[in-house]
Amino acid sequence: MASSARLFIAAPIAPPVKRTLEEWTRQLSNELPFRKWTHPLDYHITLQFLGETSPETRSQIDQALPGVAAMHPPFVLSLGKLGYFGPNRSPQILWAGVEGETAPLLSLHRSTVQAMQKLGFMPEDRPYRAHITLARKYIGSAPWPSSSLPGMLSTEDLETAWSVNEIVLYQSHSGQRPMYETLSTYPLAGNTLNDPTK
Repeated sequence: MASSARLFIAAPIAPPVKRTLEEWTRQLSNELPFRKWTHPLDYHITLQFLGETSPETRSQIDQALPGVAAMHPPFVLSLGKLGYFGPNRSPQILWAGVEGETAPLLSLHRSTVQAMQKLGFMPEDRPYRAHITLARKYIGSAPWPSSSLPGMLSTEDLETAWSVNEIVLYQSHSGQRPMYETLSTYPLAGNTLNDPTK
């Protein structure tokens, strides 16, 4: 009997932009001690976290998401400023924000949540805030340099913009690096090539 899997739905990050984020985290890790830095292959923008999901429900998700993706054309995002979640003294998550065509991203998020709610997945109570997780659990002894974060990184000769052409269903494998496995991809409207390298 097949077991349940820990799943989430996300907008992927193009490989050149993943390399930019990898360079950023290389710079940041010299300045900011965090317990865990995100593996470069694991960068993404979560649309909805699903959690432990049975094979039967996974099949229903696979049937629902193509329709969600088909309602939305591709759109362009770019990397934004750094931010963090958690207490000022000891943030839990360091993230990169997203800019560009964020209205289509929010619309895609809403459509995803609505479709998943029909399958029994409840929306989160907190407002949606699109971000790319870079690191978890600040462990530094020095004060957290929140005021200097936006000026710590260089974008010279680095790719910071990409087209979101699809949504992805991922499985999370705790304790592995990289942690996230692509299970299925669903092309957005007009993205007939569905090329994951774009």
